Amino acid sequence: CLGGLLGPLLGLPPNMSKEPFQAIVEPIEGSHGLEQRWTRVFAYGSSKAVAIASTHRATPHLTACARKLSLPWSVAPRGMVLTESLGFWPDLLRFGYSIEVLKNPLRVSYRSIGLWFCRFQLPIPSFLLPSSSWTETPNQEGWEFEGVISLPPILCNLPVMKYWGNFRADIPPGVKASLLPACPGSGSSPNGRAIVSGGTGLIGRAVCKEFARQGYEVIVLTRNMKAHTLPPGAACFWEWDGESGGSWQRLIDESTVLVNLAGENPGAKRWTAEFKKAIQASRLKAIEGFGEAIQQATEDGRGPKCWVQASAVGVYGSRGSEVLDDYATAPQDDCFRSDCCKHLEGLAARTARESGKIPLIIARIGHVLSASGGLLPHLDLASMFGASRLGDGQQYVPWIHIEDAAAALVFSATSKALFNQTFNLVAPNPATNAELLQYLATLQRRHFCCLAVPQKPLKIAFGESATVIFDSQRCHPSWLLSLGFKFRHEHLLSALASAECLLGEVAWQ
Repeated sequence: CLGGLLGPLLGLPPNMSKEPFQAIVEPIEGSHGLEQRWTRVFAYGSSKAVAIASTHRATPHLTACARKLSLPWSVAPRGMVLTESLGFWPDLLRFGYSIEVLKNPLRVSYRSIGLWFCRFQLPIPSFLLPSSSWTETPNQEGWEFEGVISLPPILCNLPVMKYWGNFRADIPPGVKASLLPACPGSGSSPNGRAIVSGGTGLIGRAVCKEFARQGYEVIVLTRNMKAHTLPPGAACFWEWDGESGGSWQRLIDESTVLVNLAGENPGAKRWTAEFKKAIQASRLKAIEGFGEAIQQATEDGRGPKCWVQASAVGVYGSRGSEVLDDYATAPQDDCFRSDCCKHLEGLAARTARESGKIPLIIARIGHVLSASGGLLPHLDLASMFGASRLGDGQQYVPWIHIEDAAAALVFSATSKALFNQTFNLVAPNPATNAELLQYLATLQRRHFCCLAVPQKPLKIAFGESATVIFDSQRCHPSWLLSLGFKFRHEHLLSALASAECLLGEVAWQ
């Protein structure tokens, strides 16, 4: 929304998602390769074309004077910093970015770290500055990029603009082999292959990264390969319509792990009757498509190692303070969240049996904590406006940190004890809504959070989807704990203060 408002002010054409884009990078004469001019052309080749130019310079992080003073606001690592002109006073006021080369997969990460005046970093606290970050990942045609520009941490890091795309470039043949990830069937991954649907979502991207970290070749099924950037660690996209077996079934063999996270995002908008049908249908059709692919592969003698299917703790309905372990049963009453989960779990179980008795693992996922999406940004916004609890605040929130969610899903695929089991994907220490908001207020130093928000106005505003906020599920991960899974974030305060949640920066810097 903010990006849509700011874009025209910057002179950018509307509907940028389908507009061609050109970038020209030229070295500046006499800079010895340390300074470049970047010219970005939006809507390239059309009458709406807009060009924006800036200069980029590699600058030592700290001058001798600043290093001697040990300035506390210098947050960049020592070494070189990329500085970018702001379009005015190009050699005076510049944004600074840290540069990091990452592996598995090979990519370059840029993250804003402050403002530079001439060659000095200005003494402006980081929580007052907007943030910008992007990554560049080599692929078979050139490289992919993805970035986000956000408001300052004092304004909750709300994203203003997200951008992504693909650059096509001529890469010498000798370079391709060393830069590009292994192609499907290369046999270069020691632990086999993971085929992930929903891999471009919040959980999916973290799952792809974790599978790759553990030595799997990761292939992501997607409806539109051009609309997304490849998740970290993934080898490639494979186009899939989300409901049929498709050509991707040829990729399945005995070492393949299938992970189905596909489905309409239930938090995308208000739950109308039509949207509820889309939420359920998208999940059921994806399961049927997995069944077709598994059946074909099994008939050819190459059935997969296992199938991990995503469900949700919403299956339990609202249960107050009752402890819900992995053996807890779903209620019989009519509740959309519960009914949707029961239908998809039942269909997945039947499909696995009928498709060749493939080991099926059903993960009932709680609220995944991440600054990039899910429930947390909404609760943080409520906290920013002074909320201390939503409703009576006693409803239990079955949370799990994004890192633990990804690690546990990969763990379930490698632990035969979980084959043909259903388990709770939650942290071992659930918290109430009031406790969660209290921790947020503490981390963000919001001393004025004392507003109790009643249920009725929120139910009017959000309709039936408000049940996500007010349902109480005191879930316990019995299976994961009994099998020795190690949570990185067992306690809520640790999770909220982590880098992935980006909510502890003000309190801990």
